[in-house]
Amino acid sequence: MKNETPVELLQLLLDACRDVNEGASRLADSIESEPLQAFLRQRAIQYQQAADEIRSMLHGETQAAAAASSVSTPPLGDADDIVASWERAEGVTLIRFRDVYDAELPSPLAEPIKRHFETALQGMQQLRGLQSKQR
Repeated sequence: MKNETPVELLQLLLDACRDVNEGASRLADSIESEPLQAFLRQRAIQYQQAADEIRSMLHGETQAAAAASSVSTPPLGDADDIVASWERAEGVTLIRFRDVYDAELPSPLAEPIKRHFETALQGMQQLRGLQSKQR
């Protein structure tokens, strides 16, 4: 965090949620494992919901210029590659959630951020459980 305003942090988080939503959908299309595919599709939905909620928080505010995407999901091969790519992408997004939450937003804004952050953490734990079942 480089001294961004709360609005700039929310915009960065919105961009990250959009990127991860798209990435999860692409990864789900690239994997044959039905449990991992279902997991990634669910995560895409959850990140879309987070993006929608963050967008509504920013509505009417002066929005910061969008940052360059830090999350990329190149075409991948096997399930381990896809899982590793997802972990990196979700890790970047979790950092964005933490940065926004640490900005000490007013309670009505902080609560949804905290809820989506906790959902993302649960998703990481769920992924690890799916990985151990696959092996």
